[in-house]
Amino acid sequence: MGRRPVAAERISRSSRVATREQHLRILVVTGGEKTEPEYLRYLNSALNTSGVKIEVSESGRDPGTLVREAVLLASRDRSEARSSGDRSNVFDTVWVLCDVDDFGPGLPGAIREAAANDVKIALSNPCFELWLLWHQQDQGYCTTPQVEAQASRAGVVKGKNNKSIVVSAIEGRFRDAQARSRVRRSQHARNGVEAPDDNPSSDVDLLVESLINAAARARPGSTPSFE
Repeated sequence: MGRRPVAAERISRSSRVATREQHLRILVVTGGEKTEPEYLRYLNSALNTSGVKIEVSESGRDPGTLVREAVLLASRDRSEARSSGDRSNVFDTVWVLCDVDDFGPGLPGAIREAAANDVKIALSNPCFELWLLWHQQDQGYCTTPQVEAQASRAGVVKGKNNKSIVVSAIEGRFRDAQARSRVRRSQHARNGVEAPDDNPSSDVDLLVESLINAAARARPGSTPSFE
């Protein structure tokens, strides 16, 4: 069984009763070993004063496992809310953040299961580093090793195995990455291409846009620094 969600600032259920109006809770289950959780911590830090909190669960890698973990955690959270007399204080949105990589054959089933359980998927094809690279430059069809090498050359990742994010290289460039993501998504839609055949693609912009909108609802006028 996957680990319980861990937030940048853990909020107990009893304290959330008093802070419900100030904090929207969003669960993100990710399969990344380092880069994706680091990116979510970066987003969480930028959202610190916006009234939105991301709770992160790192639970394996393949999309099917991640979706099942997301469904389980959301169900457990609802049960805890009911038992504590706090029925309305549940996750506002549940997301899965994952890569295509070698998991293509299992994707259609994972996508169907997610849709049936109101879980959203932010999928990157072939891998999450493509989303980071798009903050700096465009990138067409690529394998995971190719996009990882390009991300390193572009300076958006560094460190051991290039798994650490260079925040200064992506901060304030979300709209650039979003524009590139939208262009590719539109191209794939016109051509009738879906996952896992939609290389290159990333839906991380949809996750980030949802966070921006949630922040605007919670604290009108707030603008996260990553935007």
